[in-house]
Amino acid sequence: MPQPPDPQGSHRRPRLRRRGRPAPPVGAAPLASRLTPGRARTVRVIPPEPDVSMGHASWATAEVRSQLASYLARHADAHGSFSGRLVFVQVDHLAEVNRDLGRAAGDQVLLRLEERLRASVDDRLAVAHLGGGLFVAVEPSALPAARDLRSVLERNLRHPTAIDGAVVALVGSVLEVILTSARVASEVEARAVLDGAENRARHGAALEPVEGVTSIEYGLLVPAMEALERAVGTGEIVAHYQPIVELSTGRVVGAEALARWPSAPTGIDGPEDFLLLASAGGLETQLTDQLLDQVCRDAALVQQTAPGTWFTLNLSANEATSPDLADRIDAAMRRHAVGREHLVLEISERIVPDPVTCRALDRLRELDLRLAIDDFGTGWSSFGQMTSLSVDLVKLDRSLVSITSPHATADGSLITAVASMARALGMRVVAEGVETEDDAVHARLAEIDYAQGFLWGKAVPFADLVVALSEQPA
Repeated sequence: MPQPPDPQGSHRRPRLRRRGRPAPPVGAAPLASRLTPGRARTVRVIPPEPDVSMGHASWATAEVRSQLASYLARHADAHGSFSGRLVFVQVDHLAEVNRDLGRAAGDQVLLRLEERLRASVDDRLAVAHLGGGLFVAVEPSALPAARDLRSVLERNLRHPTAIDGAVVALVGSVLEVILTSARVASEVEARAVLDGAENRARHGAALEPVEGVTSIEYGLLVPAMEALERAVGTGEIVAHYQPIVELSTGRVVGAEALARWPSAPTGIDGPEDFLLLASAGGLETQLTDQLLDQVCRDAALVQQTAPGTWFTLNLSANEATSPDLADRIDAAMRRHAVGREHLVLEISERIVPDPVTCRALDRLRELDLRLAIDDFGTGWSSFGQMTSLSVDLVKLDRSLVSITSPHATADGSLITAVASMARALGMRVVAEGVETEDDAVHARLAEIDYAQGFLWGKAVPFADLVVALSEQPA
């Protein structure tokens, strides 16, 4: 779980400490930054030739702004008024990227970030690079809203980018501007609305730091990547298991496998840090295979103590669409003689079911493997999309489950409706992030099948899970 930034170190300016090292090899990581709360800094980078098409609006050109203004006008009501939200993403410390890697690398970092931001949202939304480190996503109220557009953009901002053998871990801030009946009948009016919102993003104190970004210090990322490569090579990263409880009986019937690095070096605050580095450093497939082997081994062993217990394993977006994933999973399950009913593969709700993804997941279904949608309620998936993926299990995000969440309804009607629709489509439902007995009651009243969360325990080593299972009443 990502940790909050260190308030004592959050204002230190990041510096790269090479300590006489030679240039890092491909996959090494010479650059990262700490979170810089409360500061909005604009560092301009000399751009390449602008591409001003709306499909790939790049750099701060008058044409881009004109097209954004036209976008507002197209989504205005009959009275020429626009309602919706603009989410600005501000990247900090671009000067350090340009200084240490060169301006061409800085340009590539921004271009790749824009591609990630664009790919992460509904294609009916507008995403543009406004120059320097500032991006914007525009979401009209008239379109079906992504449940948490800001979180989706934050997650893509903090994903490291590999550039010329370096790994750049970006730091930034966000500002969400809500527009209600803003007058955009003419381009002049629309430009004025955009300029006012942009000025707030560039110069206002309202920019809020992105929580959960990698907190690895700038000078520690190279040794952290080197340590991660060794850890993956020697199998130091292990699976811990968070119990999944059947709500009708209170019994532990399964567990989610979560990656843990017990000997992680200083500066690695949790799984999110090293999983992001594994993705950026080309270690994702090797790490997935190691965890898959552990989970299959443990799933086979646990049947001796608690027959019928099943495990879930998360797949990244890259791994979920890998053409050889099905063969790798099949080989691991055969190696450990584990039944297909004892493994569930989790994919993120934010994985769009395009033809490539569907073909990869269809191959998994051909092997009789079960699929789950993770964190349902944080992206834009619909039940219709999930039926195209033949999903067996829906894992509801805590934002839908917790009674204190702003997305929850006082009478539980939202979570009840979601659970009811899932059952009608033949899907089982897991409530994630259950931390209190009130949350559990909320889930039971919605007739949800399973739940997991700190109410029943954090992720523990396999041996501890076996003990807990063996101590359950018969």
